[in-house]
Amino acid sequence: MEELTKVQEDEKKPWYGFVFILVAIGIDVSSIFLGEELATGLSISQGIIAIIVGSFILAIFAAISAYMAADTGLSTAQISRVTFGLIGSNIFSIFMVIFLLGWFVVQLGFLAENVGMFLNGMGISLPFEFLTIGIIGGILMIIVSANGYTGLEKLSYLSVPLLVLLILLGIARAISNSTPPIDGNLSTTLTISQGISFVIGIYIVGLVITPDIARYGKSPKQAAIGTFIGLLVGNSFMICVAFLLTKIPGFEGLRSFMGGGSLISIITIIIIVFAQWTTNNSNLFSVGTSLHYILKAKFSFKKIVYIIGGVNIIIFSLNVIDNFIDFLTLLSVFISPIIALYLSDYFFVNKYRYTKLEFEEINIPALIVWAISSLIIWIQTYGLGPISPINLSTIPAVDGIIFAGGLYPILKKRELKNSNI
Repeated sequence: MEELTKVQEDEKKPWYGFVFILVAIGIDVSSIFLGEELATGLSISQGIIAIIVGSFILAIFAAISAYMAADTGLSTAQISRVTFGLIGSNIFSIFMVIFLLGWFVVQLGFLAENVGMFLNGMGISLPFEFLTIGIIGGILMIIVSANGYTGLEKLSYLSVPLLVLLILLGIARAISNSTPPIDGNLSTTLTISQGISFVIGIYIVGLVITPDIARYGKSPKQAAIGTFIGLLVGNSFMICVAFLLTKIPGFEGLRSFMGGGSLISIITIIIIVFAQWTTNNSNLFSVGTSLHYILKAKFSFKKIVYIIGGVNIIIFSLNVIDNFIDFLTLLSVFISPIIALYLSDYFFVNKYRYTKLEFEEINIPALIVWAISSLIIWIQTYGLGPISPINLSTIPAVDGIIFAGGLYPILKKRELKNSNI
């Protein structure tokens, strides 16, 4: 029997802290890329609908997850131990650690590439430029992440007002001598459903690790409200900005501003640096939280962050980023069912009760549903052997969540009923 360690009362935070953190996380380079991609395949009205609907779906799931996290005070790793059992949670945790650390390396590469582009535009060249920028950036990210939730919160309080101000200034500068956004002769190559799927996909991992941040809520209601607002605004804001700017005739993307030392180039690089910084801090914070629990607090949270951050910088220096991206994209298929499993386990199987629990070695129904749901998403996305990709709702991640959330309580309750016979 294990007493699940919860966030203490004096550690709990108000709802607006979550708004700042999630807006900071939402403003990242991947959102810029997604907005630009959507602009090439959807009309203005279709794109806005896809961005808002996709972000709303994410915000609903995140708010439910935040409610559970604040109600229990438990991290993602602790919740997974209840949901998957001792062995199953270790599989899940290793999977998530590899995924999050992999994206840390990729994001560090984006940062080094963008800062290098800016410096070269100003005629500045550094020795071993890509490596030097990445190492410096990685060290700064590690230092902030090592301060836990407080470090993440303080960085968000600093970065969000600055980012929003700079983005608005950048928009004003970008359109001052341009025509308004138009569709022109666009031939739509995407459907609204596909656009929604892309918007959901960009933050699906963030849904799974929502408890790591939301468990600090003063109350379940405050955590849910702050998470809903923060994710809805944070996930949609930067995508919308990039989407609309790309619709301006002759506009070549936000990164086209980074040449030279003009005001707009300085604004753009500050936005990109803070965007990468806040996103990677969130990833490293969740990894540190998970490993701290798995290792039974044999090492302090701060020491774990320093160690894994250092390992990541070493991996970054090996220049294997391009090989990481395809691998991590494939891994993402297995992510979305996880949130449905732990939400349905808490609300429908355990019925709001996570206190003292005797953990199973392995929760077979949870792993079976995880495997089947992931297979459904894989077939919809990539096909399987002779089976071509198929469409159900045309949003594979949502299909996986619905299937896992519906099937797991049925199998688990049947198992519990049979064990009591």
